[in-house]
Amino acid sequence: MELFEIKYFYEVANRGGLAEAASALHVSIPAVSKAIVRLEEKLGCSLFDRSKRRLMLTDEGKHFLIRSGEIISLTDQTLSEMSQPAQVKELSIAGREVFLDHFAFSICKIFRAKFPNANCILKAMPGEAALQSVEVGQSHLAITLQSPPKGWRSLDMGEIKFVTC
Repeated sequence: MELFEIKYFYEVANRGGLAEAASALHVSIPAVSKAIVRLEEKLGCSLFDRSKRRLMLTDEGKHFLIRSGEIISLTDQTLSEMSQPAQVKELSIAGREVFLDHFAFSICKIFRAKFPNANCILKAMPGEAALQSVEVGQSHLAITLQSPPKGWRSLDMGEIKFVTC
């Protein structure tokens, strides 16, 4: 089955007729009709009840309408993702809970502003484990008190004052 056939079906089902769909798709009515017939042949069922004056969806057509909407949406989303330059889809930050609580949410806010659909994953662990997590590629950043290994970039992010009672 071809994507254009699915799109034609979706338009016919949502607009209620071949003429309306053809107009919206900027194609001829016979082109839409032939695409629907080919789609029904490939699926092995009727998607529309043609016994009435207006096209009505069969039970199979109702089911396929849901699936076709999902297919079109996923296709559009994929095209959008692929047309953008390669970008990070996830940021993983490792460190002690107190550091994640104090610093990571600000980092994630900045990251999401640049990459709205990206995920931020916070991994609570001791400092040495956080550095090791970055070293083996399980995390992108480590927030820790430990000095980073030689050759790594580091940034002083501020200070935290602890008060004990």
